[in-house]
Amino acid sequence: MNKLINLLFLSVFVCGCSDWLTIMPKTQMPADEMFKTEEGFQDALTGVYIGFTDNYEISGDFISDFVEHLACQWDGFTEESKEGKMNRHEYFDLDSDILRMFQGLYKSVADVNIILEYIENGVLKDSEYRNIKGQLLALRSFFHFELIRLWGPMPTSVGGKKYLPYVTKVSVSPYEYHSYSDYMNLLNVDLDAAEALLSPLTQSDSVKALDASFLYYNGTMALRSRVALWMQNKEDAVKYANKVFGIKDYTLATSADVNNGDYSFSKEHIFALSYSTKIKDFLSDVYIYEDVLNNTLFPDAFSDIRLAGWKLQENDGEEMKKMTCLKFNLPEDENSSDEEKQVSVPLFRLAEIYLTLMECLDLEEANKLYYSFCEARRCPYKAFSDEAEREQVLTMEYRKEFIGEGQLFYFYKRKGVRNMPRCIRACGSDSYVLPLPRKEVDINY
Repeated sequence: MNKLINLLFLSVFVCGCSDWLTIMPKTQMPADEMFKTEEGFQDALTGVYIGFTDNYEISGDFISDFVEHLACQWDGFTEESKEGKMNRHEYFDLDSDILRMFQGLYKSVADVNIILEYIENGVLKDSEYRNIKGQLLALRSFFHFELIRLWGPMPTSVGGKKYLPYVTKVSVSPYEYHSYSDYMNLLNVDLDAAEALLSPLTQSDSVKALDASFLYYNGTMALRSRVALWMQNKEDAVKYANKVFGIKDYTLATSADVNNGDYSFSKEHIFALSYSTKIKDFLSDVYIYEDVLNNTLFPDAFSDIRLAGWKLQENDGEEMKKMTCLKFNLPEDENSSDEEKQVSVPLFRLAEIYLTLMECLDLEEANKLYYSFCEARRCPYKAFSDEAEREQVLTMEYRKEFIGEGQLFYFYKRKGVRNMPRCIRACGSDSYVLPLPRKEVDINY
């Protein structure tokens, strides 16, 4: 197959998962030519990140839309609406959304694999080779992990079914589907290799390691911790979380940050996607009822800094007051309203590292971390004395901390939560395991 690749992005269209076709963009060159220079590799890697941001827009499926509706985060939708069906996990009429998400992730995998086909051609030397290949393997792991978190089994009930392909090269032949165990083994092979490649770079260039715009070593360690926790391996989850927790440059956000309009807590960002935009208001189409926000999520916690990131919508005559999330809004600046600014959407934050350690360490150590967490958030602290209380605390903190970030549904799935808060139905595998797109089923079965 003659691969043609854009200088700025790799545009590979996924047909099902069994056939990768190439769309020819306006500016293109054969891959053999593109990868003759280091700049060509850098351009191609930039293209992967551009495609990444396309999939993970602020109002997109993986951040504040589809996955957040699955977690029943937002209010105000009718039963007949698409959002209502998401909230009830009725997937039959959502096939076009499911197909879009499925193809988007496998497209990103294909973009990565095309570059990796040329990575050993001798053009990249030493640190640049480690840097680019390490990022590519970490990114491939990330995309595959997103796929298995949605289309794979509940970690508490794995079984031997074959769920998805773990794709490591571009091919026109059908891809082999893997069992959960085999799939996760392949994912961890990629993560092992990524860690080995990126680890030396953190010692020689700490500024690069702390750059949240790329999936460098620190982001890879956060990913490894998340993967280990998903696999019920608390020992490894702690090991990798501590590799990030010990870096003093990351600190929990405090009231000083929200006073400056930083509601996404940027000092906590370990890996985040950046957008250049003139838009000032995000998430304006979704809301939580004021009563739910104040009395369910933040009872007796009116000093909690996370409440600062909410705004009461103008009264439209309805009885229920609506609260809009300001988490990704641009800071007010009357003098530069026409200028583009950067908005960062975090995929890994220090808060998750804290919560991971709180979940996995013994109760005494976990409570120490929880005290520090509450002190930064200015919320009431009450030590948990047993595992049941710890679970209650973790559930509530995940609900409060990651609104609009697309993480809560995965917490529920990992825990096997049957009675998901605010969901009108009991949740089992039919809720937590997305069906394959019908187009994929038609092709592969």
